[in-house]
Amino acid sequence: MPPRQVHVVGVALIRDGRCLVAQRSEGTSFALCWEFPGGKVEPGEAPGAALERELKEELGVQVLVGEWLGRGETDWGDMHIALDVFVGKLTSGEPTALEHRELRWCSADELSSLRWADADVPVVPLIQRRLSEERRLVDDSSPLGDVDSRFSFIVTAALKAADLLNVSRQYLVRLLDQGRIPFTKTGKHRRLKIEDMLAFKEERDRERKAGLDELARMSEEFGGNDELK
Repeated sequence: MPPRQVHVVGVALIRDGRCLVAQRSEGTSFALCWEFPGGKVEPGEAPGAALERELKEELGVQVLVGEWLGRGETDWGDMHIALDVFVGKLTSGEPTALEHRELRWCSADELSSLRWADADVPVVPLIQRRLSEERRLVDDSSPLGDVDSRFSFIVTAALKAADLLNVSRQYLVRLLDQGRIPFTKTGKHRRLKIEDMLAFKEERDRERKAGLDELARMSEEFGGNDELK
């Protein structure tokens, strides 16, 4: 008999160069292992909606689910578990361990020292790479936490542009470096037109919706998750 398919979603909440991770409680599957907070996708439930629900139940927070980061898979008992991890942004509340044994904000290096649940293992290097990229882009010597001077951003302008696009300032820099958002140069500074940012945001929202729709379609193949606690 083929293994029963179980679809799980997790979130990488990143703040100040660190990612939030959670240690599973005793008496659960993968007890005392570390994971990206999240949970099971119920039958007929969209992955993004499942993640928002689980984080409210587990951490007492509301989040905005962002880009898909990666997938990990493992077999456990008679189940095949597929974990999709998304980048998320806290919108309300401070994470509290309502169901987990412990929560930690970890740097890229600290993530390597933890004992991870099997499905989360393939995603850890992706998070570490993301944290390392952001660390390289941030000028730690600036009391304002400005973007590295070689990108010549004014802090307030960068914040406004990043907030409009719902991305971090570091990710905004990467988008510009990749030429995904047009800009002009005035002296040392990059100038962004509001219409160009809005056009990119609409395109990004369409891509995100298409990705979530595809994951929702895939999740219909998974069901009967009651045995995974």
